[in-house]
Amino acid sequence: MLLFLFLFFSSVVSLRESQLLAIQSDIDQLFDEFEAPEGFFFPATALRLAFHDAGTFSKSAGNGGSHAAMIFDCAAGQKLCERNNPDNVGLPWAVDALETVYKLYSNVCSRTDFWQIAANVAIVKTGGPEINFRWGRKDAVSALQSVTGRLPPSNLDWNGVTSFLGRSRLGLSDREIVALLGAHTIGSTHLDASGHRFAWDTTPDTFDNQYYINLMRDGWDFVPPSRFGPFQQQWEADRRIGRSNQFVSTLMLDADFSMKQNPRNPNFLSPVIDITNFYAINERAWIEDFIIAWEKVQELGHSNLRSICRDNDNDPSCDFVKQDSLQQTSAPQSNRNSFRDDGAPEPAPAPLAPWAWALIALAIIVVLGFVVGGIVLFRHYRNGTPETV
Repeated sequence: MLLFLFLFFSSVVSLRESQLLAIQSDIDQLFDEFEAPEGFFFPATALRLAFHDAGTFSKSAGNGGSHAAMIFDCAAGQKLCERNNPDNVGLPWAVDALETVYKLYSNVCSRTDFWQIAANVAIVKTGGPEINFRWGRKDAVSALQSVTGRLPPSNLDWNGVTSFLGRSRLGLSDREIVALLGAHTIGSTHLDASGHRFAWDTTPDTFDNQYYINLMRDGWDFVPPSRFGPFQQQWEADRRIGRSNQFVSTLMLDADFSMKQNPRNPNFLSPVIDITNFYAINERAWIEDFIIAWEKVQELGHSNLRSICRDNDNDPSCDFVKQDSLQQTSAPQSNRNSFRDDGAPEPAPAPLAPWAWALIALAIIVVLGFVVGGIVLFRHYRNGTPETV
């Protein structure tokens, strides 16, 4: 009994401020030190990874949401899983890189929690806002829990965009969808990964509203798909970089362009053009709306998520038995060498709450009572009354 209680309460953990700060710091360091594949911007890829993980949610089906199934190779006989899903091309390298840091914190949070934290670090690192984070997501235990076919393709008009991101799927309003797509303000497309090329604006390493400013400007040319290669249709425009005399080519996908005009017939304006234009002239309003939309997406498919506790908070609700998967499973090891050279130790679990210590003490008293009682009874029967003849 005592051993059971000890094992039970020793697994009680909570994600506290100091632990979250340590995780954020190590992810930030990873972004600085890890050499991403040519043309990739690690913070932008981390943000895309978190969305592709959470964007598997379906409100109408009642399942999906972030679960980190992309860590697993396809199971035997499984032709399609999240790791080899064409929608996720260009993401596995980031999964493996993040794993080198996650293994230091696997006793503190789930992997899918970690991926969402990484996305939030990416937002802040590129000049964006702090995101309120709640934790307690559960990981998938195998590739068999992969969810595919729910991420929006690039060649959608506004009706198509809402069918993937709207109320029946992710549960987002039109305004939240427009705000969420502003995440395209960092990073760029890659021809071999998506069939598209160029960045969405002239500041692809900065989390700002240049995406909307660029979209609302004139001068967009439709470029049809290539018949002899992977190139997909898109909209292109050359834009001046700041006040310099240098120009750079930028793009908009049909899904982006649908927030301004109908990509099938540009003579028709988008039903959300006023929202798009508002974000182009009011960055603060976009940031505020993006926070709401992004926090909503991060929590899709999960209930009973918990807020980060202060280090000195002894509230029992700050502690719970970690359940980061449906069953215990060993995580696949990354084949990359760790980027760290500082020898940082694995963070220690949070201390037990007072109520947990009280229960342990009570259990010890009960066990000692049984032991003492057993000794008394043993002596009684050993020295029992003399046998009668």
